[in-house]
Amino acid sequence: MAAHLSYGRVNLNILREAARKELREFLDKCAGSKAIVWDEYLTGPFGLIAQYSLLKEHEVEKMFTLKSGRLPPADVKNIIFFVRPRLELMDIIAENVFSEDKLHSSRDFHILFVPRRSMLCEQRLKEQGVLGSFINIDEYILDLIPYDGDLLSMEYESAFRECYLENDQTSLYHTAKGLMTLQALYGTIPQIYGKGDCARHVANMMLRMKREFAGSQNQILPVFDTLLLLDRNVDLLTPVATQLTYEGLIDEIYGITNGYVKLPPEKFAQKKQGEASKDLPTEPKKLQLNSAEELYAEIRDKNFNAVGAALSKKAKIISAAFEERHNAKTVGEIKQFVSQLPHMQAARSSLANHTSIAELIKDITTSEAFFDNLTVEQEFMTGVDTDKVNIYIEDCIAQKDPLIKILRLVCMQSVCNNGLKQKVLDYYKREILQTYGYEHILTLNNLEKGGLLKPQTNSRNNYPTIRKTLKLWMEDANEQNPNDISYVYSGYAPLSIRLTQVLARPGWRSIEEVLKILPGPHFEERQQLPAGLHKKRQQGENRTTLVFFLGGVTYAEIAALRLETLKAAHTNLDFRAGSTGVHFLTSSCPAPITPRMGRGENMGHLTPPGRRQKMQQLPLDVDPLFIRFLRTFREVLKFVLFSYTNRPTDPGQRHCPAPSPGPEPATETPSVRAMAGADGGNSDVQWCFSQVKGAIDDDVAEADIISTVEFNHSGELLATGDKGGRVVIFQQEPESKNQQQCRGEYNVYSTFQSHEPEFDYLKSLEIEEKINKIRWLPQKNAAQFLLSTNDKTIKLWKISERDKRPEGYNLKKKMAATEIPTLSQHYGYPCSGPWT
Repeated sequence: MAAHLSYGRVNLNILREAARKELREFLDKCAGSKAIVWDEYLTGPFGLIAQYSLLKEHEVEKMFTLKSGRLPPADVKNIIFFVRPRLELMDIIAENVFSEDKLHSSRDFHILFVPRRSMLCEQRLKEQGVLGSFINIDEYILDLIPYDGDLLSMEYESAFRECYLENDQTSLYHTAKGLMTLQALYGTIPQIYGKGDCARHVANMMLRMKREFAGSQNQILPVFDTLLLLDRNVDLLTPVATQLTYEGLIDEIYGITNGYVKLPPEKFAQKKQGEASKDLPTEPKKLQLNSAEELYAEIRDKNFNAVGAALSKKAKIISAAFEERHNAKTVGEIKQFVSQLPHMQAARSSLANHTSIAELIKDITTSEAFFDNLTVEQEFMTGVDTDKVNIYIEDCIAQKDPLIKILRLVCMQSVCNNGLKQKVLDYYKREILQTYGYEHILTLNNLEKGGLLKPQTNSRNNYPTIRKTLKLWMEDANEQNPNDISYVYSGYAPLSIRLTQVLARPGWRSIEEVLKILPGPHFEERQQLPAGLHKKRQQGENRTTLVFFLGGVTYAEIAALRLETLKAAHTNLDFRAGSTGVHFLTSSCPAPITPRMGRGENMGHLTPPGRRQKMQQLPLDVDPLFIRFLRTFREVLKFVLFSYTNRPTDPGQRHCPAPSPGPEPATETPSVRAMAGADGGNSDVQWCFSQVKGAIDDDVAEADIISTVEFNHSGELLATGDKGGRVVIFQQEPESKNQQQCRGEYNVYSTFQSHEPEFDYLKSLEIEEKINKIRWLPQKNAAQFLLSTNDKTIKLWKISERDKRPEGYNLKKKMAATEIPTLSQHYGYPCSGPWT
């Protein structure tokens, strides 16, 4: 059932069997039939150790969840409570026991504390008057749980909070005990390295325990050569970044708990033809995810950008295997095919499941919301604009995006800037509290206590130094065939794994200055091996390092460690991962937003020409609405742009440029001549043609007639509105180097539908979409804002720069060549009459 635990270089089945043996011994103490009452939190971790079949072998007939009130009826002799040492749980247990006493039940009660027995809990049971009702009170030490063939976990989800917020070192004690148990089974670990205050505490407790039990050491040849203890607060950037591996994205979006994930059932329902939708399953699809499944073991650590090709390749292999049945002619060949059939069917079922999961993830990762969020993350990772209020975060708060998404971005900005300027931090706090509620004051306070969010002190920002020294950002990260750990975040290499790399070769002495910058001490300890266990390492023999994360680890970091194990195979290095829990700052990605271009609504999402493309999306220059707008400007719109130059004293020195070539010959009209000569020839200002757009045509649609024109304050942008409710923005090209006195031409920058025709049913009045007025707002930051109005509604629009997404998820590649304008509707203001 757990054969995958023994596939690796370290046989973790030994640890699992030791835990199962202890469980069996306790169950055998309680003679007779049994019912187990579970602390709901413990069911998942125990599922990694023992299944119901093992419990049934030891006369466990019923299992219930611990909750207030009376216990469910069960014809058993023994009631066993499996609980954590929590005072609030003791009150519930006392209530259960009292309810049984009222029925004059003759059952025996037992309690098993996991992972440690607690005197405080026993005192609470005594105060409640039920302590004497228990026949057995014992503890079940469940510290380190084999999670996969190369992964151990304590499944202690509150470890980070206890260590860094509550200053409670209970989890550190359990960690030290778990590591001592590991050494009892796999031999003493000769070398211990660590970074951080918590790592120092754990190492000290391990050394003290070793001294206390010096005479009871098992004579076991060491399996692990090195133990590396890493505090989570040494690397706070990695857990707030969006994981981009297949396993990491499953955890980001749906959450992996104790090796299981619950998924929407729609993608997994095998709907038959004519079957009604009401018959489809409504319960989430629950799948187990570990290396026992061949396909999952192959694709879990891949960057999601490479998963599609891997699934396609696997599908072809499985299809070819099933086609082999046509080539089976003899009885022996048919028998061989039949023997392989169960494995092939399991492989096909696995492929179907993971194809469905990949489709669910792709719906998220191809959305504009995902790309925008990833772009901002990568800007922070590379040190771009980390010292000021971020426009995208502002927009997300204004749109009331999930709070966890906002907090992850703000914390990332704080970590990458060594804290936020006080005015920036105060601004974020104010906006978050006013938008999401003042109850989140405690949330922000806890983030500050944990070091994720903090004001900037007078000290310099050390993150750029750390980034450059440890090469945390790699521009050329290969997502398809990775050769560096940076592929797990499409460019960012996890700091924790870089420290692991450097420790293995050439050693931490080469980065002493960086280690001093990072929080907490770094240290090295050596444990004396029992006599007779020293041996010379044979040439080609592997060295195994156990990397233990105190406070949690992400699946992306685990994937990076696995890549390091593969890369280091020729140097005979191997890495095993251990942690207090596999977790990170989780966020459920919002539902995918499908950008559209066309007639918008007050709160709609618009994508103008040049908006960042989704993968496999058609180029926007073939959008029919955009083509219609271009045709309109070429054939219908008619306006002339003028420029002026100072008249030179010598007419031969400088002259006005010739009219720019346009769709139609630039012909000077009487009105233009009048304007050019308005000064009567005595002025130092000479007017001349700058640009002509459009052509004179009698066949002009009413909706295409321009109703308003407005320059922004710098003159760089020009906005026009028409009777059809459309707004077109022109941008001036940079001035010519050859003719510096003459500004560049105005070309189409973006176009969008601003207003739609409406009908006021109360006044029986039709409100036309005609744009009456456009006003540009003074520019305060990189974005431009303009107001547009018809007879009823004012709308505020924002124009900002976004980066066109290159291939893959590394959005920083070739950024300078991919900056294109985007426009998104910010919000609209309804008003009772026309705006003036």
